[in-house]
Amino acid sequence: MKPIAIVAWLSFAGAAIFLFLFLNAGIFAYLSAAIASLFAGLAFLALHKIIELLTEIRDNIRAAPAASNPATEDRLEVNEPTRSIAEIEASIENAKQRHMTD
Repeated sequence: MKPIAIVAWLSFAGAAIFLFLFLNAGIFAYLSAAIASLFAGLAFLALHKIIELLTEIRDNIRAAPAASNPATEDRLEVNEPTRSIAEIEASIENAKQRHMTD
């Protein structure tokens, strides 16, 4: 986004010119134009930096390979028997009974 940076620096140059005119002529309209140009330059420079950072983030995301989760891969390969809800509830009840007797 080179044009945005160019506009920012042109705004800074305009601010310097308006400040020079204010110092020579003493007309406050030049001072307000210098301040406005300065803020415009800062805004364009910030916009340029934001777009540059977002472009770098996008490029890094695209370049990174899709990471696979080894925990899920290992889990898919294991063929453990699954327990039904009734078996799990029975185990919970047994654990509660053991806890009550202790």
